[in-house]
Amino acid sequence: MGCAACKGADLNALESGVFADFEKNLGFDRLKSIEIDRILHRYCTFLKMSKTQIAIAFREMNVSLENYSDFIEWFYDGDSYLVKRLNCLGIYLGQGDANEKIKLLFQNFDEDASGTLSITEIEAMVSELIFVSCLAIPSYTLSLHRNNSNLRSYASKLTMLKPGMIRHFTNLIMDESLEISQSQFSDCFKNKKILNLLSTSRLRMYGASLYEDVIKPADIIMASLNNPISLETEIVRRFSTVSPTRKKVQLHKSSKSTRW
Repeated sequence: MGCAACKGADLNALESGVFADFEKNLGFDRLKSIEIDRILHRYCTFLKMSKTQIAIAFREMNVSLENYSDFIEWFYDGDSYLVKRLNCLGIYLGQGDANEKIKLLFQNFDEDASGTLSITEIEAMVSELIFVSCLAIPSYTLSLHRNNSNLRSYASKLTMLKPGMIRHFTNLIMDESLEISQSQFSDCFKNKKILNLLSTSRLRMYGASLYEDVIKPADIIMASLNNPISLETEIVRRFSTVSPTRKKVQLHKSSKSTRW
């Protein structure tokens, strides 16, 4: 199985190598995150974009769709391109300091313009950030490096952890609150665990550390052999108890789980 230090070295090599290369090659780092946000909103209709609209927007950003058309399909729901999901990518990879990116996240997920984020809105935000960092980018990168066994293992772990990570970060951000203001949301990022949400690399690495710390390999093997549904339920339960200094958040009865 290998030692923990070896595994950490493998992940660092992946992050500084194939992931960093791919994310830089997309070209978003030439623009500020706020510019990407404005361009995407300028050409969208009700937070969705047609193939024509996204082609115009990317041309204005000087980002080539041609080279990464398969990757951009991760942001397509079968009918249109999802602006919030694309904005998460732009916030991640565009230029800007943490405060600017936190503000953009808040504005993009304050769906009712109430000046606060509800549990449902926070869950949606966390879900999209994890989707971009831990599913879309690793899965597409793996398609470019199919023979990389370390990358395959890393991507598989991240995919398995996504439901638990959504619950974990939602609980960390909301504490026992039902909604939070923009200033409260900004203050959350003083927590180093929550700060991981602002970096694709740090979020993936944090997810990998949670995998090692929270879920015992023997438990995963036994659960996957006996009952795959129980496996996912157990993972979510364990992530819900990772933060021991506070009570578990009680969600609204009307709150629905975010679908991928």
